[in-house]
Amino acid sequence: MDIIAAISDEREQRLIENVLTNDKRIGKFTSFNNGESVIKAVKNNAPDTIILDLFLPGVDGFTLLEEIRRLGYTDTKIIIIIAVKTDAIITRAFALGADYVIIKPYDVNALKRRVLDMAEVGSTIDEGIERQLNDSYIEKNVSAILNNTGIFPNLKGYKYLKSAILYGYKDESMLDGITKVLYPRIARENNTTPDRVERAIRHAIESAWKKFSGNDFYIKMGFSGCNDRRRPTNSEYIFTVLEYLKNSIIAN
Repeated sequence: MDIIAAISDEREQRLIENVLTNDKRIGKFTSFNNGESVIKAVKNNAPDTIILDLFLPGVDGFTLLEEIRRLGYTDTKIIIIIAVKTDAIITRAFALGADYVIIKPYDVNALKRRVLDMAEVGSTIDEGIERQLNDSYIEKNVSAILNNTGIFPNLKGYKYLKSAILYGYKDESMLDGITKVLYPRIARENNTTPDRVERAIRHAIESAWKKFSGNDFYIKMGFSGCNDRRRPTNSEYIFTVLEYLKNSIIAN
């Protein structure tokens, strides 16, 4: 198994090299502290695995990742090391073709295990990261839908409504008891009462309906002819948003 690593920190570079080269299952190991050298090395001999520090002098890890995939090395496994965990960085890394993202601080022996695992089973995404990415993606979609229907964070019911939709998305059984199950749960989390949760959500929907019910997004969600009808109840609004959310995610 041939491995190329590009690590900006010399101490970290030596640690990785010592751990990986002491394993007989790993053959040739080459390390650099800059991006340009990686590209040259990859062009000369495509390695089995590449370990890239995201922040490298000269050429950053994302640029390297794009270039490596552009060269057609689809079978080469690529691990990206990042110092700051943000959804945007992790999402972009996977979108550009990374097979695994590891976040500092990390155990070098764990990195070695991941390298060996990928050689056997192929691409992998850390389950915790995948779950967090998915949750973040859903939450952002819910926020966008609420904003597009005129329900903004300045409304007290915004937070409650957002929680209700997220709970309903993750566990549909909670929707069988919106008044007896969903509202009380949201109330406990916010140190308030179920009645206040219900009223705040109703007020948010009512305020948005008066101002924005004729816009294209309401019609897109299924509220056709909505100017001529009463505002949706809390339950109707939650169910409609959930249905739209699921359909839009499947479409994407």
